[in-house]
Amino acid sequence: MTTFKIKNMTFSKLGLLIVAVGLFSVSVYSEVMLFTSVFQANAEKLLAGTFAFFVVLAQIVFADQAAFWRSRKNDLLAGLCGLAVLVLMIVSVAGSVFFFESGFNEMKQKQNTSGTGYQLAVELINSKQNTIAGLKANAEKSEQAGNAWDAGQKRLAAVEVENELAALILSLADNKAEAVGSASAMVGILESYRFIAWFIFAAIADFVPVLAVVLLRLCPVKETKQETKQTNETKQPVKQNENKTETKQSVKTTAKPTAKNKQTLREIIAQGKSVPSVREAKELGFSYAAFKAEIETLVEDNFLIKRESGKGWEVA
Repeated sequence: MTTFKIKNMTFSKLGLLIVAVGLFSVSVYSEVMLFTSVFQANAEKLLAGTFAFFVVLAQIVFADQAAFWRSRKNDLLAGLCGLAVLVLMIVSVAGSVFFFESGFNEMKQKQNTSGTGYQLAVELINSKQNTIAGLKANAEKSEQAGNAWDAGQKRLAAVEVENELAALILSLADNKAEAVGSASAMVGILESYRFIAWFIFAAIADFVPVLAVVLLRLCPVKETKQETKQTNETKQPVKQNENKTETKQSVKTTAKPTAKNKQTLREIIAQGKSVPSVREAKELGFSYAAFKAEIETLVEDNFLIKRESGKGWEVA
């Protein structure tokens, strides 16, 4: 698994990590809210929320593994992990789209029902309902008093008001309040094309964290050289430092293939994918000084990195 060391991160890698965590949180929130809204019981909500969380988390895990196995030239495992990421991302993106759509519908309904036109229409509907109830009650009284004609007229008037009421209720469905906020103005412009916007937003929330994790895996954080304490040796004359440099370079030149070993240390490591120990290097024909010099050169070339335990090296 990838281990990140914040103190040794470059700004770009730290930025990738922050973006991945931030958008991962957005994706998790949208998935959890969507899945939990389907159920009523607390146990079902907990199960649905857990499922939603691990669907999003699994994208990150499998994306990291896909990049890891791709870097190890194992295309089969990399492809299987990539397929898992694709399936999980389809589910997650679809869930995010539905979450945005449900939020849009809720906002639209709230906006429409809070408008002045809607409120006036509701008051008019209530008034007509009271009128209908009053006409029917008076018709009953007229009929009991033996005035059938008057009762019939009142019932006809009640029917006319009921027809007006039905039309008024249908008009509420077409009532649209004026957009007053930036979000409502945006969805008002998009309207029929809003699903494109939802898909783009969902893709950003789900794809960008996956991309960031892949980049962090393929560009791992390497340990920086530990800063040594200042000693009296650093204050020695420049001439002595130059002599040390010349000595180091002369040692490096002795690290060439010997009669016993026709290969350089880089070639040996590239074949075995592992760094030989000092003892193994001696058996291959390297002196300790030559072995150490080549190790330092490979570290400087970013071919090798120090192990996290601090003992030995491994291929970057």
